[in-house]
Amino acid sequence: MILFKLSKRNNKPSMSSMSNNGTGESPLPPLEIFIDEMVESACCLISEDGELIYGQLERALKQNRSIRLSFRNVDTVLAGFIRQSIGKLYKKFKPKKVAELLEIVDTTEHQMNYIEMVVDNVLTEPRDTRRRRKLAKAILDDPFIF
Repeated sequence: MILFKLSKRNNKPSMSSMSNNGTGESPLPPLEIFIDEMVESACCLISEDGELIYGQLERALKQNRSIRLSFRNVDTVLAGFIRQSIGKLYKKFKPKKVAELLEIVDTTEHQMNYIEMVVDNVLTEPRDTRRRRKLAKAILDDPFIF
C-alpha cells in the first residue's frame, strides 16, 4: 500500500498533483508545511508538536488540498511525533485520500523508513475496542504468558 507521496528534495509538484477543493473552482496550490518552522526545532520529540502539525494537515485534508510536508533541517524524529502528526490522519481519513494528498519531502532515507514503519504500525493496530478487549482478555487468561 502506498502511504504517501515521496519527492526528492526541492521537487515542485505538477498541476496534476494539485487537488480540486471540491467547489468546481481551480485547484488550490499545495499547502507547504515546514516542520522546523512550526516546532521551532530540529528535533521532533514530543507528541504535542505532532498535534500542532496534525491540525494543519487535518484542515488541508478536509479541504481536499494537496500538502507538501517538509522535514528540511529536521535531525531527530520520534515515534510519538509521527503518530500524532501523520499517523493520526489515517484514523480520521481514508488511507487512499491521505496517500493522494500528502507529499513528504526533504527527508533522509533513514527518516523516511522510520516514518513508514510508524505509520504502518498505526494502520495495523487493532481499532475495534471490542477486539482489543478480547485480545487483552485472551492474553491475561493465558497461563503461559507472564
